[in-house]
Amino acid sequence: MAHILPSSNEFDIPDLLIGLQAEAITEPVVAWGSVARTMRIPGGTWHFYVDDARFRALLANTTPVANSGAAQTTEPNISIYDTTPRFEALAKIGAKRYVARLWQRAGLRIFVDLNVPELRFQDNLIGVPAGWRAFSTRGYASRPEDLLAEHALVRDRPGLLFLVVGGGKPIQDICRDLPGAVWVPSWHGTRKATS
Repeated sequence: MAHILPSSNEFDIPDLLIGLQAEAITEPVVAWGSVARTMRIPGGTWHFYVDDARFRALLANTTPVANSGAAQTTEPNISIYDTTPRFEALAKIGAKRYVARLWQRAGLRIFVDLNVPELRFQDNLIGVPAGWRAFSTRGYASRPEDLLAEHALVRDRPGLLFLVVGGGKPIQDICRDLPGAVWVPSWHGTRKATS
């Protein structure tokens, strides 16, 4: 049974707690599903820039992430496309915000996922408090304009922390010129993040 969580919007999308936004990128940064789901990553960061099937079970049972010892996580990146109707996009945004809010109840710090079509940028910020500064996205070497648009959406926030996962060297190079951006490879491991 779903918990009723505080919401200040007409869609009942849960509001995140600003005091539990991510404050730094802590190593290791690990892709969910790339290692055993029972693996502990004390103080590390989970990301969900993987196929939706790898984290579908977490939408019903959030405890594996909460019990992993991680310090923080990105929201689940539930796929939304240009062709996704608004009602369905809002449901998916609500689902990832709900899961993130449950993880906050367990003490995890959160990066808000920005990896949605530009058409849904404003809907994707429902439930994100004013002053939020910790965001994440998936980098695509074939679509650098998506990364630039996502960064432009939040670039004026003081103290911006913008985690970019994957996309290889082309995206890593772009991140060097984006204020607040920190790039990490998409595969799991203990490689250091680069700014």
